[in-house]
Amino acid sequence: MILTTIAIVAQASPAPVASPSATVAESAKAWFLSLQAGKILDSSALTDAMRAGLTPELVSKTATILQPLGAPKAFTQISTGTQSGSTYYVYKVGFKSGDAVDFIYAVDGTGKISGLRVTPAH
Repeated sequence: MILTTIAIVAQASPAPVASPSATVAESAKAWFLSLQAGKILDSSALTDAMRAGLTPELVSKTATILQPLGAPKAFTQISTGTQSGSTYYVYKVGFKSGDAVDFIYAVDGTGKISGLRVTPAH
C-alpha cells in the first residue's frame, strides 16, 4: 500500500463534488505527473510553506513510490472542501494494474498551492 505525505493540509470531512473544475483538475494532474517524474513543476506556484516543505529528497522519495505504478489511467475528482483558508480537491488516481491512490491538491485564497498529498485510495 502506498502512503506518502508531501505536505499536510488539515483534513475536514470532504464535501460531495459539486462541479469539478477542468482548470483545477488539469493543474492537479500536471502536479501529480511532475511528482511522479521526480520534478517540481513550478516552485513559484507554491506557498512559502509548501516551497520549504517540498524538498528534493521528498520529491525523489515520492517519485520512487509512484513511478512503478506507470501512467495514470483515471484521474477523477471525488470530493472537495475548505480548511484553514485553502480549498482542497481530492482525486482518485487509477492505474492499469488496478492500484489507486488519492491525490489531495489544495490551493489557498491567493491561488498558491498550499498542499499536495498522496494517500492510499479510500
